Amino acid sequence: MLLALALLATLAPPPNAALAPPPLPDQPMTIQCTGDGDRRMGQDSPFADREAHFDGAVTLELDGKGGARLRVPDALIPRIHGGGKDGWWTAKLERANQAEVAGTVSFNFFDKARFVIDLGVGVGQVDDNLGRFVGRCRVGG
Repeated sequence: MLLALALLATLAPPPNAALAPPPLPDQPMTIQCTGDGDRRMGQDSPFADREAHFDGAVTLELDGKGGARLRVPDALIPRIHGGGKDGWWTAKLERANQAEVAGTVSFNFFDKARFVIDLGVGVGQVDDNLGRFVGRCRVGG
């Protein structure tokens, strides 16, 4: 009996351990976010001295196999960029579960954007060296 209890104790998570959210389904998914943002203006530099406001949309497509691509407003894409195809950028996912999808896209050697979409509240954010976008998101956009 004591052996059975000891075995169960080793299998159970610690009492205060946080449970990870369940993973996303293994099927393609599109998340559409519409909102606005601000871009630092000047010499395409993070140290620019003024900002320009823009409205736009961000779309994230998950292929259901661990791959993803992201489309961002033109205002967030640096003048010198490479790797995008038809406005889409390959995304490197850091987290993808039913609570949140987060990752990065690389526009060039120096410029990388980080995105986080909170699926629970339906808000997405993209930050890069040039600015920030925040929008309301929905699955199936």
